[in-house]
Amino acid sequence: MDDDKYEEQALIEMWSRFNIEIGLDVFKGTIVKLIENAKDARVIFFSNNGFLNELYLKKGIIDRVFEIFDEKLNLIYKEMDLE
Repeated sequence: MDDDKYEEQALIEMWSRFNIEIGLDVFKGTIVKLIENAKDARVIFFSNNGFLNELYLKKGIIDRVFEIFDEKLNLIYKEMDLE
């Protein structure tokens, strides 16, 4: 039994719940994680070349950005359907 394999998978799964990566080519090779506490949020960017950056925000800001993005994207799809 390969315990290292299971430990690695457990670590990946543990952090995947914080995953907010966007599946666009421009972000390929970049890991983006969102970690929140009761009032604050931190977005961590890490790329394959070792670059690490952090952004501190109020809790809920990222959720609101995703909500607006979803609304706008759905409007675009609805407009495309009408044509």
